[in-house]
Amino acid sequence: MDPENVSARRYLAQMYVQNNSPWMAIFTLEEGLRHKKGKGDLNLDLGQIYFNQKRYDEAFECYMKAWLAGSSQGRIGAENVGHVYSNAGDTEKAESLYKRIRERK
Repeated sequence: MDPENVSARRYLAQMYVQNNSPWMAIFTLEEGLRHKKGKGDLNLDLGQIYFNQKRYDEAFECYMKAWLAGSSQGRIGAENVGHVYSNAGDTEKAESLYKRIRERK
């Protein structure tokens, strides 16, 4: 596989997730992030895996990186992480995440 082929990397990661091998999907996406291409898409996919594993802080960071790389879905993902904390009653954590979203940091 061409190391810079973002589509192939995303497809392979998706196959790993479907086969209950999220650690391999994470590895595949992280390896792709070492290259300059597709950072928004790769971070978005990585954030989704972390979100599904309830690794919300890591998901938030990936979503923010995706958004800052130009993916509007990254902002939506970051907001969803904030909603998780808000719904769980951790309004302080939720507000700090919402603040970072507003400030794009």
